[in-house]
Amino acid sequence: MTAQDGVISREQALALGSSPMMIRRLHHEERWTPLGRGVYTDRDEPGFRQRAWAGHLLAGDFSALGGEAALCLKGVRPEPGMIQMVVPQEARRELPYGYVLLRDCIGRLEHRRGTLPCVRPEDAILDLAGGLSLEGFVGVVTDATRERLTTAKRIETVLRARGRMPDRERLLGVLGDLQGIESNLEYIYRRDVERAHGLPAGRRQVTGRAGRMDLWYEDYGVIIEVDGKKGHQEGRFRDYNRDNEHAANLATTLRYGGYDIRGSACGVARQVGRTLELRGWPEVLAQCPHCLGRGRVA
Repeated sequence: MTAQDGVISREQALALGSSPMMIRRLHHEERWTPLGRGVYTDRDEPGFRQRAWAGHLLAGDFSALGGEAALCLKGVRPEPGMIQMVVPQEARRELPYGYVLLRDCIGRLEHRRGTLPCVRPEDAILDLAGGLSLEGFVGVVTDATRERLTTAKRIETVLRARGRMPDRERLLGVLGDLQGIESNLEYIYRRDVERAHGLPAGRRQVTGRAGRMDLWYEDYGVIIEVDGKKGHQEGRFRDYNRDNEHAANLATTLRYGGYDIRGSACGVARQVGRTLELRGWPEVLAQCPHCLGRGRVA
């Protein structure tokens, strides 16, 4: 049971030498808690992993966790209320409440992996896409990329190999735009600050002498750090040291969080634009529709 996080099926128990009477006694004495028909756990308070194992045992040997459940197992998404089990198209299974079946007709199960089998991250992310906002989809892709589970390019490749899919062209456009992006805020910065206002395209995720930089306007000696919740866990004092090292080498660091980028993209663009202008950027900051709608002059 240890290999399955404390979960076992009746068939497995019998194969290991338990008798039907012993299984009934363990159940009656509440040493084994049923998680479904013929599946038990020895845990007093079954958690996500126990429920996930139970789903696999109930759905059959050729099943796999899919969608949010597969990504949760990898530490990318929170525990889902309903656990998705992907099964062969011809499978005839019924699962108790708490599980949802997805019959595979596009080859997801050909790529399943793990002792507790999961579909590959690319399929799990694409299956989630229909229920997510654009920002939510970008967040899942960048979280999975940062955890080194996949890349935007690999997700794009799997999407192109699929047949029909709602919003396919839009998703392809977003995935193509996520090359080099490691967080939701970095994507929004590029879309709503940089591109919307005609700022130059900076280099992303550049490693320098003082550490990694989210965005580096190399020609002008300007660094942009986009501070999200997950992307900057190294601590404030390390940020200070890095900024000071950059300043000692005549580079200016500007830091922005979610409140700035989501709530005041135009203001961020004006500040970045002024900083670049002082360092020789020859262009004029463009006005985006929001700037024009509020009567602002860049």
